[in-house]
Amino acid sequence: MGDAATPATDGSTGPTGTAIVAPTLTLTARSTRETNGTWLLLTLASGVGSATGMVVESALMAGIGLTLMFACMLGLSTSLRRRRSDVARGSACRNAGAGCWQWRLGDGVAWHDERFQRLLGAPSRAGRISFSDLLGRIHPEDLAQFHFAVDAAIERADPIDFVVRMRTTDGDWRPIRFIGGLDRDASGPSGHLGGIALPVTDDVIAGALATRTGDELLSALSEQAKLARDLGRIRVDLEERNGELEVARTAAVHATRAKTEFLANMSHEIRTPLTAIIGYADLLAEEDTDPATRRSILQTVRGNGEHLLALVSEILDLSKIEAGRTETDRVPMDVRGCVRDVAESLRGQIDRKALEFDVVIDDDIHAAVSLDPLRFRQIVVNLLGNAIKFTAEGRITVELRSTDRDDRIRLIVSDTGIGMSDLEATRIFEPFQQADGSTTRRFGGTGLGLTISRRLCEMLGGDLEVRSTAGAGSTFTATVSAPPTAHRPDVRTRTQMPIGLRVLLAEDGLDNRRLITHLLSRLGARVHAVEDGAAAVKAVMDGTREPFDVVVMDMQMPVLDGYEAVRRIRNAGLDVPILALTANAMPGDRNICLEAGCDEYLPKPVRRDDLARSIAGLVNRVSRWRNAG
Repeated sequence: MGDAATPATDGSTGPTGTAIVAPTLTLTARSTRETNGTWLLLTLASGVGSATGMVVESALMAGIGLTLMFACMLGLSTSLRRRRSDVARGSACRNAGAGCWQWRLGDGVAWHDERFQRLLGAPSRAGRISFSDLLGRIHPEDLAQFHFAVDAAIERADPIDFVVRMRTTDGDWRPIRFIGGLDRDASGPSGHLGGIALPVTDDVIAGALATRTGDELLSALSEQAKLARDLGRIRVDLEERNGELEVARTAAVHATRAKTEFLANMSHEIRTPLTAIIGYADLLAEEDTDPATRRSILQTVRGNGEHLLALVSEILDLSKIEAGRTETDRVPMDVRGCVRDVAESLRGQIDRKALEFDVVIDDDIHAAVSLDPLRFRQIVVNLLGNAIKFTAEGRITVELRSTDRDDRIRLIVSDTGIGMSDLEATRIFEPFQQADGSTTRRFGGTGLGLTISRRLCEMLGGDLEVRSTAGAGSTFTATVSAPPTAHRPDVRTRTQMPIGLRVLLAEDGLDNRRLITHLLSRLGARVHAVEDGAAAVKAVMDGTREPFDVVVMDMQMPVLDGYEAVRRIRNAGLDVPILALTANAMPGDRNICLEAGCDEYLPKPVRRDDLARSIAGLVNRVSRWRNAG
């Protein structure tokens, strides 16, 4: 361990002592190649000798030649295996990031590889450092430990495993762990010390390697290299996942912003008609209001109420569609009459804006087609209403056209309104979206009508498309499947109820109970009203002598709700017709009411014509059943 100057491997002498040069392994590789060449030459020579013995028919010469040839082949095989092991060990060390070092005891020459040099922060290229400089890099407090471990390895062949702090080229102290031992081989009479060096950050791996040598060390380093590759793949996967999460987060932020804007818009849309309703109700309460003013006020209140109902209905319609609870019911219908009816019902709005209005229907449109009248009418209303809303002047045209396929029709609604850019046109079919925020502020609305219309077109086997030019107007084209049918469209059930029906009304809300009682009385019914389900069951049971013709049952009531009340009536064997009247208008509510035992379902708010039509249809249907029975 002295500091005597020793020639370096390149023939130079270090400035202060033994030179430690960056390894190239050239001499080792050359020595290995020379050894392998010698064994190969001996094998060939032995083979020639054996062949010569066979030619001259000398059994002794042939036997000696064969024996020498097999011995040389065994030596060559052993040398090749050792060479492969050395190559594999070197590859494992490189992949694991471990630095290698060696000190020949015979001539005192020491070397280390480039990875060892990188541990000290030096450039990753061959370089030199004297043994004194190496000692100078070790922390003074760790020198005693270093000398003790080296002496123990030389004198008692103890394994080397210690940690010393070494100064890097940046001047910092870095803990380095040395692992190795004494190897007495052909490199010299006294052998050499050698091993690997690892930073203490790899201390867990180093601990596992401390007690291993040879093939075990090679296997452990190879496993470390495999783990490093696996970690690299995991890092790439995490980066990809982070990218996907970022895209999802951006989409979620966009959706949240759109819904927040929608809620703010809905607050405005709801509060505006409510202000009119409450304000005009206060005016209506004044005693000095003349009849003409009162009629005008009532029309205003009704109009704002209808507007509120339309807002709620659009939200519920989208909820039903997205929940997959909306079903189509194809029956024979007159699409020509449907388009004309919708156009006539909205003509008042068109006239108030002084717009030109045309309805064009092809002559070859079939008189009866198989289509869902409710859904198709909703599409026509949404598209025509949209054109009226966004057209201040000019013309609106509604066209019902046939196509080259006999089972499809095309509804075209065009206007000369504000139009849209191509970018805006791509957003209008998304929920809660209009062309931009200013459009919502200027024209109002939920931004759901076109979304619902496209979904309904798709449910009817078609699609909804738009062509638009900013400032010049828009054209919406709805295509639906409407195969012709020989059956005639059903005539709409008459709204007139039979006079004198005895009706039981179960409604817990006092205002609604008074209103519905008044509506039924105006329709010619005799009404008995109760305020909960228990009272309704008792009334039906007590009315067996003079049974009720119809029960109008609210489904949400105190004491006993409508669902349980209907079940008790049916369990008692009574088949009185029951009309479910409820504010529950979400997907599946109709089926829940029918499964409880109701015969028909009518969502609130109640209109007189809808109430009369439902009761008349229910009574007529029950009458047909009883007559058939």
